[in-house]
Amino acid sequence: RICPHCKTTYTPDTAQILEAGLKPAEAKGRKFARGKGCEHCSNTGFLGRLGIYEYMDMTPSVQRGVLQGKDSESLKEIAATEGLITLLDYGRRKILDGETTPEEVLRVC
Repeated sequence: RICPHCKTTYTPDTAQILEAGLKPAEAKGRKFARGKGCEHCSNTGFLGRLGIYEYMDMTPSVQRGVLQGKDSESLKEIAATEGLITLLDYGRRKILDGETTPEEVLRVC
């Protein structure tokens, strides 16, 4: 989580937007955030933690796949058409919400 005491905003360039896996249209007009570093965060720019989660609905198709013993990649393919939220998708939301940085999401995903 970006330190609220030293949080600043900036306009990312196209390369940063693409590197974060975002489409330029998603980032258009948005500012990204980062921490400059201060005494509260020991000059890291981060204070506390922020969880990112992968979420898969147990839809009837996914349930059939589980009962058939399909592997995780196959289940992910099934769920991708039915609202699967991947770690990277969730991380992108947190970038756009100004809660974390693209670099941090890419580091953990």
